[in-house]
Amino acid sequence: MAKRKKSPGERLFEEYLSSVGLCEWEYERRFKETKKRPDYAVHVGNEDLVCDVKEYAAQPWDFKLGSGAYDPLPLIRNKLQDAEDQMGDLRGKYACAVVLHNSEKPLVDLEVLTIYSALLDLEGGRAIEARYMSLGAVVVLERMPVGERRFVIRMCQLTSERGHEFTALEWLAEAQAAENTERDVSLREVRTVVFENPFAQPPQVKPVPREFGVGALDERWVLTAEGRFNRVYAGAGVVEFERQESSADVAALTTPLGRLLRR
Repeated sequence: MAKRKKSPGERLFEEYLSSVGLCEWEYERRFKETKKRPDYAVHVGNEDLVCDVKEYAAQPWDFKLGSGAYDPLPLIRNKLQDAEDQMGDLRGKYACAVVLHNSEKPLVDLEVLTIYSALLDLEGGRAIEARYMSLGAVVVLERMPVGERRFVIRMCQLTSERGHEFTALEWLAEAQAAENTERDVSLREVRTVVFENPFAQPPQVKPVPREFGVGALDERWVLTAEGRFNRVYAGAGVVEFERQESSADVAALTTPLGRLLRR
C-alpha cells in the first residue's frame, strides 16, 4: 500500500527537527504496544519521544462574515482528544506529545492560557487533573515572524532618532526598502513552544524530555503548583528579540500600522 502524502504540518515538523539537530527519527513507526501508528518517534537524549502532528487548515467557510462570541477551547480539545486516542496505548511507556500547527485558520488561539485551559480540568481557580493523561506536553509548531520583529525594532529606533512618528505611507516605504534583507517582513523561522502537562509524572505518564524544544527561538512553559504560568526556557534568539524590543520601546507604538505589526 502506498504511503500517504505528508501534511504541511508534518513537513514543517521535519524542518524543525533538522534545524535543531534532531536527526534520529522515524515516521509512523510500528509499536508492539499498539496497532496505532503515531506520526513520529524522535530520539531525544536517551529516550524516544512519540509525537503526533495535528494541524488546522483554513477552509473557505472560515472567512464568511459573522459576529458574536466564540469559544476557542473545542478547536484545541478536539485535536488533543485525537492525539490521546492515537497514543493512549503508549502511556507510561514512552513520552508522548501532540504537536499543533495552525495553517492560517482563523480563531485558533494557541497561546498559553487557552492551551492550559483546554488541557486541564479547572475548579475554583486550580488545576485538578489533566483531561488527556497520555500527553506529556502540548507542542505548538509555528513560524516566528523574525523579519517583522527586526523591522519593527528598527522603525522604533528611527522614530526615536527623528523625534516623531512615521506616517503609514512612510512605514510602507521602509518595509519595501527592507525587502530581501534580514528585516524583510515576510521572513519567518520555524520554532516550537512547549507547554508541559503538570500532571505528567512517572511512572503513570512520562514527561517530555527537557532536551526537546531548546532551539534558539524555542520556549517552554509550565504551570506551577501555585497556579502561575512560568516560562522556564527561552532560547537565545527569543531573549535577544525581547531585549531589543524593550530597549526600542516597541510596546509604546501608537500608529495603526505599528500596532498591527507589533508582537
